[in-house]
Amino acid sequence: MARFRPHWFHYVAASIATLLATVVGVLFYGLLYLHWFTNLTYSMPVGLYRLRPVDHLARGTIVQVCQSPRAAKMSINREYMDHGDCWDGSDALLKEVVGLPGDRVTVGASGVCVNGRRLPWSEPRGLDSRMRPLKPLSGTFVIGKAQVWLYSPHPRSFDSRYYGPVDRSLIRGIGVPVWVAAMRRDV
Repeated sequence: MARFRPHWFHYVAASIATLLATVVGVLFYGLLYLHWFTNLTYSMPVGLYRLRPVDHLARGTIVQVCQSPRAAKMSINREYMDHGDCWDGSDALLKEVVGLPGDRVTVGASGVCVNGRRLPWSEPRGLDSRMRPLKPLSGTFVIGKAQVWLYSPHPRSFDSRYYGPVDRSLIRGIGVPVWVAAMRRDV
């Protein structure tokens, strides 16, 4: 015997299917034409971002950046990231600009200081999450004319504290949050 479903059930099912198709369509359109991208790592808030051209960089700007050759090689070899569409086959990172040309950055066991201001959660680690040795930088650096210092407010982030200042030419754009979750530092 056929099971009876109320007449309204078909309208609800069709409405849900239409809503889901619309959401998928909007996301597809956003990814293709609005330069949206996702961040699924815990180094920066997980979520959806829009990439816009770099017009001006300031401290606190979130950027999408390809890594320097040295950092990219280490990231891929250690499986910190997947292969991507950067010049060297690595995936782009999402980081915060904390140092600009002329800034003085000091890296030590207690963390990173930019112009005397200590950054939270910036203490370099001697081991990565798989207990492999890391060689963080140590010392004081003055950021060059075409460079920036990148940071992520996560204790396990792979950022400039390990590979130093980054050439501005490696920045692909500014990451504008569209929808992001709260930052997690416990993973």
